[in-house]
Amino acid sequence: MEEDHFSVLCDIRRVLGDIHTASKTRHDIDQIVQVSASNCYVADYKDRYRIFLWSANALTLTLEDHRTISIEANSWTNVSFSTGMRIFAQGQTTLTPVLVRCSDIDQISSPSTTLQEEASGYVSLVAPPTQTSAGADTPLTFSSQVNHVILQNNTSANVYFAFDIAASLGSAILSPNTFLSYSKKIAVVHLYTAAAQNINGIVGNNIVVLGAL
Repeated sequence: MEEDHFSVLCDIRRVLGDIHTASKTRHDIDQIVQVSASNCYVADYKDRYRIFLWSANALTLTLEDHRTISIEANSWTNVSFSTGMRIFAQGQTTLTPVLVRCSDIDQISSPSTTLQEEASGYVSLVAPPTQTSAGADTPLTFSSQVNHVILQNNTSANVYFAFDIAASLGSAILSPNTFLSYSKKIAVVHLYTAAAQNINGIVGNNIVVLGAL
């Protein structure tokens, strides 16, 4: 009887181990969110085990009315709090973009992951325009070739985009309030909008363009 019980426990452990191993192969889910003292990010695991946050600037986050935590610039912070927890940026009067990543892998202690390669920061744009040109192609050139590009359309207009070639009405479309995270070696992102739209910056209703190695 004891041997049968031990065998069952071994089978259970093996199954749990298989599930844990399989779960590690699930891709990360990235999202750029805008936070401020009055605009919050609501914790959502998106069926992953952990939530991490990356910011280009040091921030102090307020967790509901419970406590605050400090976020270092250009590094990942584990914000795996209760689902539905509202997280604000203390003292930030304008919307500040941050990158939220839902993952099965610890982004802080796993140096071999892609996330750790990106943790040093994003590749800067060279003299980027603050707005797109209405009805014309707008190129955004990175200071060096990137391997990964992130686009988010926070405007109410369609944004047409292309990589290393001019964008037009015939290009791929990023509809309002949508997000693209794409692995591709590129040097220039091209945008096309019917009316001028803000690019990056610290205000809402903009187009976010980021590139990483």
